[in-house]
Amino acid sequence: MKRRTIFILSIVSCASSCFAANSVRVPGLSEVMPDHVHLFVDVIPQFVVHNLMKCIKGRTSRILRQEFPHWTTQLPTLWTNSYFVSAVCGAPLAIVKKYIERQKTSQRQK
Repeated sequence: MKRRTIFILSIVSCASSCFAANSVRVPGLSEVMPDHVHLFVDVIPQFVVHNLMKCIKGRTSRILRQEFPHWTTQLPTLWTNSYFVSAVCGAPLAIVKKYIERQKTSQRQK
């Protein structure tokens, strides 16, 4: 199985428990790029995004390292501490989808 497929499956399954625990809604947009992941989530304005990112990165790292023990010696860390968050403030879902699709296309051209 390709690494990309493994990451997608792991992130979706691990993140779903993080989403449920934090009352986060996911409109179904996610994309794994070669060096980052796009997740589109719907949260209330008072939500602390840092807690969600910590949950997702921690759970996916733990589960992937259990499933692939050789990664423990090959990769010192699975994720960096950094992340980027942007608010779309009512932008139509179609616009957000286009943006993510364009990111995927432009990444392939590099």
